[in-house]
Amino acid sequence: MMISPQHYRSTIEGYSLEELRKVRNDLLEEIKRFEHNETPEEEYCYSLSPSVKYQCNNDYLVEVIQLINQKYNQSLWEEEDDSED
Repeated sequence: MMISPQHYRSTIEGYSLEELRKVRNDLLEEIKRFEHNETPEEEYCYSLSPSVKYQCNNDYLVEVIQLINQKYNQSLWEEEDDSED
């Protein structure tokens, strides 16, 4: 079962920037597999079709990218604060 993008985001909000980048890369790999018709045969046995999973992964990717941007910007502010001390 897939979860809403907002709930997905809440499950990864505490991740570090590096962890979020890994999640982003994993989602991109799944998306690419679908787009290149490389979805493993066992994926068709799940209750969700690969196309629904593809759509959800794209929605999740948006959430991950937003979090990466937030974390990155936060780290820039922290570096700037540290350099002023």
